[in-house]
Amino acid sequence: MDRAVTQATAGDSAADLGAQDPLDAYGRMVLIREFEQAIQRLFLKGEVHGTTHLSAGQEAVPVGVCAALEPDDYVSGTYRGHGHALAKGTDPQALAAEMLGRATGVCGGRAGSMNVVDLEHGLVGCFGIVGGSIAAATGAALSGKRQGRVSVAFFGDGAANQAYFHECLNFAQVLELPAIFVCENNLYGEFTPMKQVTAGGEIAARAGAYGIPFVVVDGNDLWAVHDAAVEAVSRAREGGGPMLLECRTYRHFGHSKSDPAKYRPADEVERWLKRDPLTVARERLLAEGHSEKEVADTEQQTRERIEAAAEAARAGPFPDPADKEASEYRGERGARTPVATAPDREAGDRTGELEFRVAIRDAIAEELERDPAVVFLGEDVAAPGGVFAVTPGLLERFGPERVLDTPISELALAGAAFGAAATGLRPVIEIMFGDFMGLPMDSLVNQAAKLWYVSNEQGSAPLVVRSAVGAGGRFGAMHSQIHGTWFQGIPGLKVVAPSSPADAKGLLKAAIRDDNPVIFLEHKRLYSVKGPEPQEETIEIGRAAVAREGNDLTIVSVSKGVRDALEAAETLAGDGLDVEVVDLRTLRPLDAATVLASVSKTNRLLAVEEGPRTGGWASGVLGIVAEEGLHDLDDAWIIATDETPVPYSPTLEDAFLPAAETIVESVRGRLETGSGTSR
Repeated sequence: MDRAVTQATAGDSAADLGAQDPLDAYGRMVLIREFEQAIQRLFLKGEVHGTTHLSAGQEAVPVGVCAALEPDDYVSGTYRGHGHALAKGTDPQALAAEMLGRATGVCGGRAGSMNVVDLEHGLVGCFGIVGGSIAAATGAALSGKRQGRVSVAFFGDGAANQAYFHECLNFAQVLELPAIFVCENNLYGEFTPMKQVTAGGEIAARAGAYGIPFVVVDGNDLWAVHDAAVEAVSRAREGGGPMLLECRTYRHFGHSKSDPAKYRPADEVERWLKRDPLTVARERLLAEGHSEKEVADTEQQTRERIEAAAEAARAGPFPDPADKEASEYRGERGARTPVATAPDREAGDRTGELEFRVAIRDAIAEELERDPAVVFLGEDVAAPGGVFAVTPGLLERFGPERVLDTPISELALAGAAFGAAATGLRPVIEIMFGDFMGLPMDSLVNQAAKLWYVSNEQGSAPLVVRSAVGAGGRFGAMHSQIHGTWFQGIPGLKVVAPSSPADAKGLLKAAIRDDNPVIFLEHKRLYSVKGPEPQEETIEIGRAAVAREGNDLTIVSVSKGVRDALEAAETLAGDGLDVEVVDLRTLRPLDAATVLASVSKTNRLLAVEEGPRTGGWASGVLGIVAEEGLHDLDDAWIIATDETPVPYSPTLEDAFLPAAETIVESVRGRLETGSGTSR
């Protein structure tokens, strides 16, 4: 197909729909229409909650596309996704029950209208954030490339102005992924005309800038959509890479329940209603020899099916919060498997000590060796070996299918990791600097973290995000933050920050084996630190360690702060003060029991955090101790950074950071005067 705009319409011949019987395909369109009308009625009765976005008028697009797919192919839908789900095979009764918030819903009432997941039928999810479906489908295509499956992203015209669109199209083309991007262009992005907010006035042609073939389709013609989808699917399945279909269609209702759609000109509405996709399909079926009775019977049977599904859904029970406690995390995969082959190290590393950066590299290598589902990808991580020289040699050992350099596209990278994790891979990605984590926040916080719960435990997102964090390297304000607290309050995520080479290796191996998304923070000033080889193959995430035992004061910290605390403890021992140092190792889930046990022994607590006090983890630890261990507590305080961004000048940065000297000074002042020098 030429990489130029092609106006696709169905021919005059009686072209079939492949394996899909035309009458059955029409019945699927009627099913979507009747379902949407039933949901609208239930919404007006107050039985469907929140909001809902109906796809009536757009039925030909999901049905035409999904008729070209195999049952195990992947689909990601939008918040206007009821049609996507039904076209892919979701049971209408289970879908209606989900809209009604019932325990019998496809997601047990946890997802609602906008966020439906049905992994059994290949629906990776419907995404309430505009553009999220594009990233999820890109990641599913990364899995699909191995599995012989294709992945479809449905999205609206408004999503074409999202970074998701541009980053993921480029990502998919560079990696030659079997992804099909289907734009349901209903001419309005919520309430605003598409051409008013879309530079150039075209969507499909944008794909051409990335070398991706594209076609413009009459989205109200089932056969036209299907023909274009068959070509795209065949091309993707044969290794030809991605393709974009722009299906021009029109929604019959407003954007959502509160939108009467008065902004649309009456003559425009009338013109599009005359080309109702059901009318177009019905007329063609009759013209090609199907009888009026056959068509009418299909319509009546479908109508009765939806009425019965809606009534059965209404009869279902609401979830009972007392039935069981919701699970934040997916459980362990099973017994840990010994590593069959340990990676070779450079001769200089065979000393019984391990460098932090080598520990990270070895952990990734051993898990790549152990589990074929593990893949490692990121910016400059393969051929260059990483900007901090952490991952050299992995590409040569495991090849470009397992170790991949990607575009500088953090949003696409994290979104693809989510989609790949949801569909069978175990991706380990690197976001070069922690400060860049604001870019992929949606994929991690709104998608990966929530999949296990929102899907009603159908599946989770076993991915690891490695990121270099921390100040002291003179990188300045936008390359020096520790962003763990950005994620610490998000249910479903795990946040890990090791302080030693042994912990780095054991915790990273555990993170890669974990069935939940893990944020793995590597302090830049620890990469060259050496320490003993790990004694455990993996270290349990969520278990703190007592790095130094003592009786007079508990110092709690994480990552580089633990090493500062240990140095300070040795100095304070000269003052006759016996300091216990607790290394949290994990910020979520947080091991409060170890902290409380230590405080019950020392009766004093100091939390040392490289970051501001406001919103920091240290304040949370003190809050836990105050709530659960106040009877053991004689004194508690925090050492944190100033409430400013990280400065650049060496003198300013050195003064900004907590250090061993800072800890010693604060402890001496606090214990001698009762008023410490905490910042």
